[in-house]
Amino acid sequence: MNITEVKIYKLQDSKTLALASITINNEFVVSGMKVLNGKNGLWVAMPNRKNAQDEYKDICFPITKGARQNIIDLVLGKYNEQDSVQDTVQDIIPPPSRAIHDNKEVDYDIDENSDLPF
Repeated sequence: MNITEVKIYKLQDSKTLALASITINNEFVVSGMKVLNGKNGLWVAMPNRKNAQDEYKDICFPITKGARQNIIDLVLGKYNEQDSVQDTVQDIIPPPSRAIHDNKEVDYDIDENSDLPF
């Protein structure tokens, strides 16, 4: 698996520090990853959704430990690289039309002509 691009969109005033997407082989994009700060430091959550039992389940994920570690290293590396840059997602682009905030789904009004990160 060749990850050809990593994009980070930092958030302000959120438990989620950033949203992330990766491009694989310049052909396939995985978006909806999150950079979070946990008890043991920064970690990357794979894209997920809530099921009927109110449990969050990953909807796409790496199968091997090596692939997972490669994704984590690249996403956190890009996140840390941008620490010196003060731009955040609010400065660059509007928020996605739907997002999870404090474990609740939130709708946003989006101008149809605006560019979205994903």
